[in-house]
Amino acid sequence: MKYEAIFDCSQEKHLYALYFKYSRVYSDTKKASEKIENLSLEEFLEIFPFAEVSDKDIKDFKKIKVKEFPLVYFKRLVCGGEEIGQFWYCKKNDIDFAKKTSLIFTSEKKFKNYIASLIPGSFGLQYKFILRSPYYSHDDEEFYIIDNPVLKDKVWKAPMVKGSAWKGMLLKAASRKLEDYIENGETQKAVEHFQSTLRIFGTGSDDFRKVVESAEKYMKNEDKDEEQFQLELARYALNELGINLEFSFNGKSIKSQIWEHVQEQVESFNVKKGRGIFYPTYFNRLSLEIINPHKRETKAGTQPIYFEVVPEGTEGIFQFMYIPHDAISLPMKVMKKQAEVDRIFLEGLITDVLEESGIGSKTKYGWGRANIKKDSILYYFNMGGEQGE
Repeated sequence: MKYEAIFDCSQEKHLYALYFKYSRVYSDTKKASEKIENLSLEEFLEIFPFAEVSDKDIKDFKKIKVKEFPLVYFKRLVCGGEEIGQFWYCKKNDIDFAKKTSLIFTSEKKFKNYIASLIPGSFGLQYKFILRSPYYSHDDEEFYIIDNPVLKDKVWKAPMVKGSAWKGMLLKAASRKLEDYIENGETQKAVEHFQSTLRIFGTGSDDFRKVVESAEKYMKNEDKDEEQFQLELARYALNELGINLEFSFNGKSIKSQIWEHVQEQVESFNVKKGRGIFYPTYFNRLSLEIINPHKRETKAGTQPIYFEVVPEGTEGIFQFMYIPHDAISLPMKVMKKQAEVDRIFLEGLITDVLEESGIGSKTKYGWGRANIKKDSILYYFNMGGEQGE
């Protein structure tokens, strides 16, 4: 069996599936709210046949309700503590295969050699991080032992963060930063930030195509309607990035000031695929968290909600490749400048997402925060035979 102790109930110490089975059953039983102290040993063992406890042990649980017992039992006697322990390790070979098939490098030498094989102007970033709070992202698995399984790889069944999810989280962080620049009146920074966003994440939506069409018409003197361009730009920024460009500073709106820079650097406004490639992250541990909603009137817990999570203390790898496929005709000096600007831009987003806002779902509970291992950050760039760290 690939995955240890998920459904292996042959040993009573491996109670992952069994625990869930009983916890769900006892939540609906007639005795759900009755306290353990009111049960005799015979009644107790009849209700909880999986429990290895004596009459003396039962006294330790006397204030616990029947519906709460499976969780408390699992925490104290199986996991050995007040906190829910780690239930599962993914076998090392499975994680290694998952990383290999996704081209995630575990060797610094191979990482460097791969970047050297890319086109000039490319660079790679790799961050190792350790979760300081649980990570959760809902899986769409239809048949599972609980209602809130964590997202897993379809083949290896290892908990993961999809590459597309990284892209979405970092783009959201970029949008927040852009909004800050706009509200603070930092027009030049807003423009540069906007251009890095377009280069890394790409453009391809219908809203952006309309922006480009308006710009092209203006440049070709087909339509000197500057207001139309500004309207399409504002619509794109609002729909795609959630940014309002209607703010005014120094007597000019932000969208009109961006337009001035567009006329100087038209290449930033082409419909194109982004230069960034975002890789998935795999984890090798699985655990459980409970959210217990309380009634406002009584302040008492209602029905606990179980979430399968990647526990705090688990290590992950974020990997990113920057390939300027759309800039091979640019002078090397310009390409190098763009790569450096975009690298600094991206590093700020990574720090923001991992250490501040968090990754995955339930970030409002503080989940998904991590500490970056600063001494393990890898960065290599390829500038046509010139390489650096």
